[in-house]
Amino acid sequence: MLLEAIACKHCGQTQHVKRYDTTRSGTQRYRCYDCGRTALVARFECSQLRIDACIGIFHALSALA
Repeated sequence: MLLEAIACKHCGQTQHVKRYDTTRSGTQRYRCYDCGRTALVARFECSQLRIDACIGIFHALSALA
């Protein structure tokens, strides 16, 4: 399972940002429990996070070999 680190667009916090709700169109909304604000994350941002995470895993596994 791949975990995404979503940063709050308002305060920059990454540890206390959780999935909150969805919009009528089905876009995921996230809530920062530090500043209390919600934000949408565009699909391409999530894709880029997954790509960055995959590259990080690849480099970590390459270092073990």
